[in-house]
Amino acid sequence: MRAKLTGFALSGFLAAVAGCLLVHVNQGYTEQPFVAAESLGVFTAAVVGGLGSLAGAALGALYLNGGVWFLPDRWRLLPSAVGVLFVLLVLPGGLGTLLYRGRDAVLRWLAERKGIVVASLLADRADDDAVPAAIKVDMPGRPGADPVEDPADEPVGSGTR
Repeated sequence: MRAKLTGFALSGFLAAVAGCLLVHVNQGYTEQPFVAAESLGVFTAAVVGGLGSLAGAALGALYLNGGVWFLPDRWRLLPSAVGVLFVLLVLPGGLGTLLYRGRDAVLRWLAERKGIVVASLLADRADDDAVPAAIKVDMPGRPGADPVEDPADEPVGSGTR
């Protein structure tokens, strides 16, 4: 609780300092850069890109603004509300998940090509033959597993030492 309050107070302090510096540099204050439409655009870009990564937020901003910059007039509705809903229906985690899925696919391909065993890349489709013996874990009670005898289960005074 103390760490959360400290982080909140520190971020509030830094925002106040940034606001003071902005007023000083601009020689005044106008609310034009802080209208609700700009805040909504930034929020939408973060959600479309993915809330868990900075690269996803950059992809979301490129998706929303790139539609205006690069698409012809007929296609400019793609990054609008309908396009945002379509992206979020197809990729609920945002565009960042597409980027990371592609990265994982390339790394998995490189690992298989070079013969490198990477446990985290094999975990998605692990079968008993693909997982090296060093990282296999026998779970007690698993079907087909050998029962593990625990020396603590021996009766007391059984005479074995």
